[in-house]
Amino acid sequence: MLAILEQHISPLHARAMLARAAGGDRAIDVGRLPDLVEALERGVRLFGGARLEDTIKRQILALAPSEATEVRIEIAEERDVIEARLAARQLCQTMGSRALVMQRVATAVSELARNVSLYAVPSGGPSGGRRGVVTLTPLRGGAALRIVVEDEGPGIADLKSVLDGSYVSKTGMGKGLVGVKRLVDDFDVRTSPRGTRVEATVVLDPTSAGSAR
Repeated sequence: MLAILEQHISPLHARAMLARAAGGDRAIDVGRLPDLVEALERGVRLFGGARLEDTIKRQILALAPSEATEVRIEIAEERDVIEARLAARQLCQTMGSRALVMQRVATAVSELARNVSLYAVPSGGPSGGRRGVVTLTPLRGGAALRIVVEDEGPGIADLKSVLDGSYVSKTGMGKGLVGVKRLVDDFDVRTSPRGTRVEATVVLDPTSAGSAR
């Protein structure tokens, strides 16, 4: 890790920053890498800005064995929406995503999960047999993340109007879906009276976009 920092900033500053981030520990567990990256972010940004911060972050996280695995969260209430958002952020961090892309993913997952909790699952939880599930799947090479949100609700009555932005809803559902469509790189919705499936893909590493398809 020190060698990575010294590629971009002076050895003196690199050692000082790493010592502060590690809390004095000489041996660094690879499991702590995401936490150490967060601790280093401010110092690195002061030296080289957001671009250098992203570069160093990806290089350091690449030291750890890949732990990015598929995540599934059932959605029944608001706290599940929060869990889905946090899971999306954590997965992006594990995959070495840039901060701005991580925010896009977290926002998209949050909006889609909230739609499920508000419109697809009966009040009080999935007591009526309906349910919603968010599935986050890293694509090969860590180039992208696939977001699939499925529910067993009543479906979207006028999907075309919702997606072209002409649908006006007092609840804001149409605005949420259009917003998600703008945040992601690929977007598809299939809906019927038996439920809705939204599938979206966000490219995490533009240089590896070809392997995400």
